[in-house]
Amino acid sequence: MIERSRAFAAAICLLSASFARNAAADDANSRCAEAFEKAQTDRAAGKYTAAIAEAATCSQLECNAAVVRECVKLHEALKSEIPTLVFSARTDEGVEIAAVKVFVDGQPLLEQIDGKPVSLDPGVRTFRFEAEGFGAVETTHTARVGDQNRLIEVVFETPGGKKKQESSQAPLVLEPRKVPIASWVLGGVGVAAIGVGVYMRASGIADYNELNSSCSPRCDEDEVDAVRTKFRLSWLPIGIGGAAVLGGVAVYLLQPRESGPAVSVGATADGARARFTTRF
Repeated sequence: MIERSRAFAAAICLLSASFARNAAADDANSRCAEAFEKAQTDRAAGKYTAAIAEAATCSQLECNAAVVRECVKLHEALKSEIPTLVFSARTDEGVEIAAVKVFVDGQPLLEQIDGKPVSLDPGVRTFRFEAEGFGAVETTHTARVGDQNRLIEVVFETPGGKKKQESSQAPLVLEPRKVPIASWVLGGVGVAAIGVGVYMRASGIADYNELNSSCSPRCDEDEVDAVRTKFRLSWLPIGIGGAAVLGGVAVYLLQPRESGPAVSVGATADGARARFTTRF
């Protein structure tokens, strides 16, 4: 009778332990499934840091084997996608400094720069760098999915350094170039000569139109020759004027330091010719 009671009690204990193990396993599987689902939700929301933590939770051996496999794959994918940044700082004289505190979006990130990559959730981030003896430096960068070991470097300006000294110097003011008298003279002669040539061509066009409407095609040959001559001669003042204007521009650009230019403009049988000389 006593042996039967003992056997019955042992069976009850084994059954209770079995129920307890099954209940614990069910709880673990439930937590693992929730962690896997949460990791995917965080990933979709851009919360990669939280997603990696959840994926690590459901990768434990206590979870169902199928869930563990999926969580391990997800964990590896997240680690390759989360942006990692490397920070660097130097002075405006090129000296690298490591004793720099780094803040991201107003929150402490690093007590000093050590050259190791730092993981951050993707998005636009504002970084603030502080180093003793220098003014703080702020910069904004976008941490992108897939960025790996992206370098973020800042430059601290040395108080009283090169930039401040350069800014204290008076700005260089360039005086405007003066127009020589020769340029004014040549320009005036050129414009006047071109005006004469244009007038002659306009007069010739008027005479041509008059002949064309009054006697064409049996006009007097002398009158026709006069119109042709007027057209040919109109090129002479136009050529002289153009040469004079160009000479004035050249004199302006090549202003002499010691003596002024010698300029000569003359007409030839087939046009105009201008010549100027100068000494430096």
